[in-house]
Amino acid sequence: METSDAQLQIDEFEALQAIYADDFEPFVERSVKNISQNVRSCIIKIPGTFRLELVVEFPSTYPSSEAPIGRVHNSFGLTSEQCSGIIAKLTECFQQSNGQPCMYNWIEYIRENIALPIAEKPTLSNGTSTESEEQVVPLHEETMRPRMSRYTRNTRIEEIIAPYIYHTDTLIDRKSVFQAHIVTIKSIEDVSAFIGVLLSDRKVQRATHNILAYRIVSDHILKDNDSDGEDGAGSKLSHLLQLTNVQNVAVVVSRWYGGIHLGPVRFKHILSIARQGLEQAGLIRIEESKLCRKQ
Repeated sequence: METSDAQLQIDEFEALQAIYADDFEPFVERSVKNISQNVRSCIIKIPGTFRLELVVEFPSTYPSSEAPIGRVHNSFGLTSEQCSGIIAKLTECFQQSNGQPCMYNWIEYIRENIALPIAEKPTLSNGTSTESEEQVVPLHEETMRPRMSRYTRNTRIEEIIAPYIYHTDTLIDRKSVFQAHIVTIKSIEDVSAFIGVLLSDRKVQRATHNILAYRIVSDHILKDNDSDGEDGAGSKLSHLLQLTNVQNVAVVVSRWYGGIHLGPVRFKHILSIARQGLEQAGLIRIEESKLCRKQ
């Protein structure tokens, strides 16, 4: 069953908010032309030695058929040619997206080609250029099914993989505790071994929810997620992996419920701690320009 445009927009907004924090401000407003649907919009701030703010509106049929509509709200320090190029790039990213969300690719293009020094082209943690990834032919996607409650134990693989699991510090909000666990993988067997190692820790085993997402890329993509009772969290975590284009990675976010309902903010915490873990593990780049975020 295909995911609706409305749900794809919600998932994309939540993931982008977790990735860019205060530099991404979403909002929903009623159309002024007697149209009953909501118009979803956002303001994007690009940190740098200049001041660049972008406003983007999303038609109800984005991303399946209509492109987002972007405009430059504030462009102090940039030329009109640069601003025109930024808006043109949004259309290009949409055309290359094949009906999938495109905002992350567009924002990263701006941050890498406008915000960062041109002479110092950013690279991924493995030393390869980010440019080549945009040329990758879309791969066929399949689904495999290791779950937090159903996986195959393999002690040999578990012993190999255990030293490479990265655990973040905890995030605490109103007695609820969140922690991310991250590891690089090559196969479904690695995912099962990852689960086995985590659940051998009694503290993790006692977590209220252990939310899983993984993405394996070879000649095709194997990906899946498990919300483990935190309804919708697994798909949002999976969407974060897709947006950041991490490959051959599995993530589990553990949540220990503290007795106070957090509402939708719990999803922000889940995505935020996962993003921090991916950065700290060196799987996505920590932008140097973040140092300029609060000017």
